[in-house]
Amino acid sequence: MKKFLLVTCYLLTVVAYSQPSFTVSDKADAKAIAKSILAVVVEERDEKVVKKLSKKPDELKTYDEGIVKFNMLLKEAIEKEWDFSKEVKFISKIEAEKLKQEKDPNHCLLFLTEVKNYKMGDFYSSPRSGFNSARDLAYHMSSDGRSVALAITQASRPKDEIVVSYLPAVGISKGTMTFMVCNIENQLRDCIDKDVTKFGNLKDEIEKRRPGLQKKTLLIFDPLISNALKKTIDKNELPKYYNYKTEVVSFEKADEIIASKNPDYAYIWVIPAGAVSGSKILFNYFIIDAEDARPMFLTGQAVIGSNGDFHQFHLTKVNKKID
Repeated sequence: MKKFLLVTCYLLTVVAYSQPSFTVSDKADAKAIAKSILAVVVEERDEKVVKKLSKKPDELKTYDEGIVKFNMLLKEAIEKEWDFSKEVKFISKIEAEKLKQEKDPNHCLLFLTEVKNYKMGDFYSSPRSGFNSARDLAYHMSSDGRSVALAITQASRPKDEIVVSYLPAVGISKGTMTFMVCNIENQLRDCIDKDVTKFGNLKDEIEKRRPGLQKKTLLIFDPLISNALKKTIDKNELPKYYNYKTEVVSFEKADEIIASKNPDYAYIWVIPAGAVSGSKILFNYFIIDAEDARPMFLTGQAVIGSNGDFHQFHLTKVNKKID
């Protein structure tokens, strides 16, 4: 997976302009998507990248395979999970540009983007030397403080993202694509049905859902396990920090459960925040309900030496707030 992530950054040809969040702020926008045709923009070869990699056949092959894999997983997730728009179709970037030029009022565009200058939550602030894990940047598709996401805009207002879902730190897989597509739809539905239009509303919804963790088995898996948490697991000391059911599994097993939306589970999740402290990228740390991809816990607090990884500190913080 690492090799795929390192070259997938070449896919990013569209840059976001607005300041997105984890909610949809305008009900009218959400309703417009429901009434529109959702045009999913498939990724294509960038000839500048092809030229750049022309003397690196292995990287060029991985780049091409990455495009194919991304499009396949996105198509599968949309066809399986998306039930919000009146119609869905898949289009090329040329077709997307035509819709934008025409300011077509009947289409919304879903596409891969790179988001700049975004931050949320109670970020941990550390001296530049504080975050020293060699894995800090290992699972990033962007190394410049930006975050990769799926976004939806109206074709008539292409610079204004209505809803965004960030690529988790574990990269692109069947489970993560399922999460992102469900997360986008959840934001839209919660805006309309529950008046979740700002971050404070989202925090209130998370508080309501958190007690449900008592009945869930929490999946813990690499690449999100910090060195300190691994030592805790190896010593069978997880119950000191988290009083409820846990299961330490491979990423492949977790990915299977996430993609199947198994209601018996929740899972740890880390998403780049699109912001930096010194030279280090900041993250948001979640626990997600596998049943519907909605968050049951969220903090922006990291632990020194574990930036981008789950630490037993996070489990303790969750544990205190479940009852």
